[in-house]
Amino acid sequence: MHNRVLSGIKKLSNYRIFIKFLDAQFNKEFKILETTIFEKSINNPIGLAAGFGKDGRVFKALFGIGFGFVEIGKVTPLAKLGNLKPRIFRLEKDQVLRNCLGFNNQGALEMSKKLMYLKNRIRTLKSKGNLSNFFLDYLASI
Repeated sequence: MHNRVLSGIKKLSNYRIFIKFLDAQFNKEFKILETTIFEKSINNPIGLAAGFGKDGRVFKALFGIGFGFVEIGKVTPLAKLGNLKPRIFRLEKDQVLRNCLGFNNQGALEMSKKLMYLKNRIRTLKSKGNLSNFFLDYLASI
């Protein structure tokens, strides 16, 4: 279901009229909420943490509905498929939901192309990876 919703939002985000509609509905500017972070000004301090917009697929729409910032999440220098499915396990005895996704993402190059849309927003790329690929990831990023 999550992927279906993201795919629908992504398709709609390709239409400028959709983003303009979201801006008109949700992006009211209130000077009192304007915030400065790392010497950059943002409209408000309300943001969305990583985990919703996989691979930065829908960040244009998320800014359109009024978030002051959106955290895209993990990005590794090289694209990664992640662990084999199933990747999420429910451990009923321990009352735990265990996430073993394995850093699946499209890689830094693809993410940088998406982030070019952001001219005045804060951009921070951090590289994470498992230790077995650390050296190769490091070499790819220099």
